[in-house]
Amino acid sequence: MDWKSLAVAAAAFTVISQVVYTLGAFIDMPYYTDPANAGLWSSLMMPGNGAPGMEYFVTAILASFFTGFIYASAYVAVKKVFREKSYVSTGAKFGLFLFSVSFVTGFIMMQLMFSIPLGLQLSWLVQGLIVSVTGGIAIAKFA
Repeated sequence: MDWKSLAVAAAAFTVISQVVYTLGAFIDMPYYTDPANAGLWSSLMMPGNGAPGMEYFVTAILASFFTGFIYASAYVAVKKVFREKSYVSTGAKFGLFLFSVSFVTGFIMMQLMFSIPLGLQLSWLVQGLIVSVTGGIAIAKFA
């Protein structure tokens, strides 16, 4: 395994996920600031009124990097299954696989266990699709 390539792929995934989820947070802000949903958020994410603190952003970036590193490692192990003519189509197929395994199953489980508004869950699902496919393409390019 080429650790440098995995780290670059993980960094690319991190940038993509942070941009998509930050833009998504602006779109979804009414859900986050709705007092009816106040009990849903961790104290790290919503320590009080206003934006999360720096600790939240550092934790989110680290979580994205480690997720990207795990995904890139998995891609290296199974890339022959997804091999196409270009890294774009290979990565997109891998990203759709990641999406179906993680976000679709997570969406179903959230419906069963948590009282998160459906509109917010659907937004997260769309954001997850964008991150998975574009992140998969980046992973295929760099890993």
